[in-house]
Amino acid sequence: MNSKSIGVGAGAIVVVLGLFWWAIGPDWREVLRQRPLSTDIYSYTDGQRDVAFRMGDRVPFFIKKRSIPAGGNVRELPIGDDLKIEMDVDAFLEGQRVAGLVILHNGKVRKETYRLGFGPRQRWISMSMSKSVTSTLLGAAIQDGYISSVDQLITEFIPELKGSGYDGVTIEDALKMASGVEWEERYASPDPDEKRATTTAIEKDENGNDIPLMVSMMKDRPRIHPPGEYYYYSGADTIMLGVLVRRAIDKPLATYLSEKIWKPFGMEDKANWYLNDDGHEQYAGGIMATTKDYARFGLFITEQLKGTGKTVIPQDYLKKATSYQIKTPYDWGYGYQWWVAEPANFPDPVFMADGIFGQSIFIDPKRDLVIAMNSSWPEPLGARNDEWVGRYVFWKAVQAAIDKEDNANS
Repeated sequence: MNSKSIGVGAGAIVVVLGLFWWAIGPDWREVLRQRPLSTDIYSYTDGQRDVAFRMGDRVPFFIKKRSIPAGGNVRELPIGDDLKIEMDVDAFLEGQRVAGLVILHNGKVRKETYRLGFGPRQRWISMSMSKSVTSTLLGAAIQDGYISSVDQLITEFIPELKGSGYDGVTIEDALKMASGVEWEERYASPDPDEKRATTTAIEKDENGNDIPLMVSMMKDRPRIHPPGEYYYYSGADTIMLGVLVRRAIDKPLATYLSEKIWKPFGMEDKANWYLNDDGHEQYAGGIMATTKDYARFGLFITEQLKGTGKTVIPQDYLKKATSYQIKTPYDWGYGYQWWVAEPANFPDPVFMADGIFGQSIFIDPKRDLVIAMNSSWPEPLGARNDEWVGRYVFWKAVQAAIDKEDNANS
């Protein structure tokens, strides 16, 4: 082969590679540039984290998932006037590394914006906002008669936990993260329990059925506090609740979420829920949805609280879930897998679903306000640049803007 042929062949390869690079589009080009190949998000660079948070469920080898289908009838969100917030919103969004922001007031979109290569029809990871979804599905299971009461014992549904620290623990104890069972959840630790859980071997029960990974892991855990008395942040409590609901309804939670909320309430886009190796949804995290559908979920909760439309969640359950049930070591109290503001921080009752790296659905029922925000903080708890505190400032500025409008119109 002469040099001319080699040159033509090399040129053809360059052209093919160039066409491939162009054809895969900007999202996949960014995946190849950043290469977030592991699931250890705590070790990512900013760029790797940005890509993984919006593309993780689209990369086949990244992690298993189960679909949460949407229906055909989309709940339209009318566009209202742009909300005049008296702060530098662009500086806030940049400082918080916000990817998506949707503010709903009286069911109308008052502000919507996207950054970090993220867009309105793309999905973003929820992190622990999923805990509030799991709690909501437990409420739906009560409404549907699969579960009688939050006073039932965990072991009624998960008998493998008899004799463990969960013996004598009620559903309500776990909802408040007050099971008292030993658990370690330290983000960025070399080997916290939440990471160790992914390496636990799948065991069989006496009938030859697989025992969920986390049940196998927790059935030997001791109790370190009396049930119901002491709050301690524990993803294990949420996961036990997820296993419990799965067994009660006899179907995957992703399917139930689609049937009870995603389709009938009119979510616009399909969502996904990450799976563990045992085929269970992650329960304490792992939902990926659009920011606008996270906002719709907040709207669903506010309408259920007001008794608008068909009852999916019993009002007495939801009111307890979203109101102060137990004191925490933090500046927010806790309901049933929802964070509830202390009056010193927010005089009017507000609550939120919250996830590490800056995921949140802030709900203010008095103002009929929902703020859905997806972010990519440099650190899980937003301590590097006071991102956590910065969100407070923003939320209060949004409340003040609405109050100013109301006063001007009264």
